[in-house]
Amino acid sequence: MRTRKFSHCPLRKLKTDNQQPTTDNRYGWLLAVGTAALLMVGALLPPLVDGAARVLARQAFAPVCHQLPSRSFAIGGVPLAVGHRCLGIYAGLLAGTLAWPLLAARLRSWIEQRAGALILTAGTPAALDWVLGMTGLWASTALTRTATGALLGVAMGLLFARAMAQVASRRVARNAASERPEVSRAP
Repeated sequence: MRTRKFSHCPLRKLKTDNQQPTTDNRYGWLLAVGTAALLMVGALLPPLVDGAARVLARQAFAPVCHQLPSRSFAIGGVPLAVGHRCLGIYAGLLAGTLAWPLLAARLRSWIEQRAGALILTAGTPAALDWVLGMTGLWASTALTRTATGALLGVAMGLLFARAMAQVASRRVARNAASERPEVSRAP
C-alpha cells in the first residue's frame, strides 16, 4: 500500500533540514541566537545597572526563577537575575543555538529524530541533582547546579535553533508561493 505525502502536513521534513544553513533558515537561526543572547545578557544585567533598571531586570526573571541570593552568583555583591541552574540553562541555550549550524548534517539528523530522548537525557542530571539535593542524599553545589543546567540548556538550544530555522524556512517558502503570479489559461 502506498502512502501519500501531503504538502500541508506539519510533520513533513523540510528540504533544508539536513543541509547546511540556507539564507531562508539562517534568519531563523539568527533569531534564535539573538533570543538566547538577550536572555543571557538579561540574566547578567543586575550587577551592571542601578536603581529601577536593576529591579526591572530581576523582575523580568522572577516568574521563572527563585532568585535566592544563596543560590545565585554575584558580581560585586549584587546577585544575578537568575540562580545557578537557570544561569547554566541560559548559557547552554546560547551555546546550543550557536553550535547548531556547525554540526555535521548526520548529527543534526540524529538530533532531529531523537528530540524527546535528547531533552530527557540532558534533563535527567538536573532532575537528579535537584531531587537528591531536596532529599538530603546529595549535596547540590553551585557547580553541579550550573553544569547540569548547562547540559539541559545546550540540548534546548540545539532544538530551539532547529525549530526557528524551520519556521523561517516555511515562512519564506509560504511568502514566495503567495507572490507567484497566477497563470491564467485561455479558454
